[in-house]
Amino acid sequence: MKSIKIILLTLAVIFAFACDRVDLEDVTFDNVIYLSNASSNDTDNLTFRATDESATRTIEVALALPASQNVKAKLKVDMSLVASYGRANYIDNALPLPENVYSLSTTEVEILAGDVRSTPVVVTFENLTEVEPDMTCVLPITIESNDGGVKFLEGSRTIYIVVKQGAIIVTAAYIDGVKLEVEGFSGSGGSVVNGLTELTMEGLFFLNSAEGLNTLMGIEQYFLLRLGDTGYDPAQLQVATSGGSFPSADANKVFSKNEWHHFAVTYNGSTKEIEIYADGRIQSTGTVSGPSTVNFNVANGDWPFLIGYSYDDERFLDGNVSEFRIWNLIRTAEEIEEHMYEVDPETPGLVSYWKFDEGGGSTIKDYANGNDATAANGYASVRWVSVSLP
Repeated sequence: MKSIKIILLTLAVIFAFACDRVDLEDVTFDNVIYLSNASSNDTDNLTFRATDESATRTIEVALALPASQNVKAKLKVDMSLVASYGRANYIDNALPLPENVYSLSTTEVEILAGDVRSTPVVVTFENLTEVEPDMTCVLPITIESNDGGVKFLEGSRTIYIVVKQGAIIVTAAYIDGVKLEVEGFSGSGGSVVNGLTELTMEGLFFLNSAEGLNTLMGIEQYFLLRLGDTGYDPAQLQVATSGGSFPSADANKVFSKNEWHHFAVTYNGSTKEIEIYADGRIQSTGTVSGPSTVNFNVANGDWPFLIGYSYDDERFLDGNVSEFRIWNLIRTAEEIEEHMYEVDPETPGLVSYWKFDEGGGSTIKDYANGNDATAANGYASVRWVSVSLP
């Protein structure tokens, strides 16, 4: 009678942890051993960003019932299981995770008498950049043996950690009708954008429509980045300065609609040299009669520094934005192309960094110096969209 009660209790515990993974054969013994991570699902998806170098996971060995004595268990990485796992889950290109990408803190654990779980085993992932975007790598970790004669719960004996490179950016802001103000620029925080003899301005945008003018950021009639103008295609990037505009209208320099693009503008106030980059590549280079020193902390007449708006209500940006930045130096072509989707906020020369990754509200954090951008009253609120970039 006691044995029957134990079996029934075991069955209840197993169902609580793994109601959809129980085999009658697994519950004909008084106790079972398994991986707690695999109790309801034998797959753990580790999706990392392209810029991530490392990550960790923890796994535990567990018993359905407390044991009367200590139980030692040995873990094993079994790459022979990758192919069958790939077939069972319709993954055509499942590959074993390279040995130099993972390590286990230990392969031997112990569950003490009266307890049901081992201390956690830490799985450390390094050199993740070796897993390229088109690769799906699998790390099968299984319980190889135990010294307590405890039967394995086969459906939860192995955890498959699936490692795949994912998107860097998953949230962006839709700012049509939104007037984003940076109040900090008019106060003490504006010192970081004052006296810029060199600068780089960059960001990501998605243009829904191309009509009239679409404002990116800057100060009207002083130093402003916008799309379109009289005589220009509404999707051509133009830098409008106090002394002129750059470049000339050119139908070959138009950004396509309904696609994400990266833009960058570099400017040298001493030489007046200016460059425009489109998706990491030089698009235009020349000179413009702009200011010798750019001061974004001072309003030009009635127009302060704004994002997504300038002059009047006909010049909003009808689209989505992400990763807007201002630098107090000229970024190289290599730096621009390498860091289109993310950059370390502590990078020297970065003075303003609005990631647009909040996912809610209408205040955009400045990760560089705390000069947050806020949607002005009387205008639309920021709307948030899910994206996958790159």
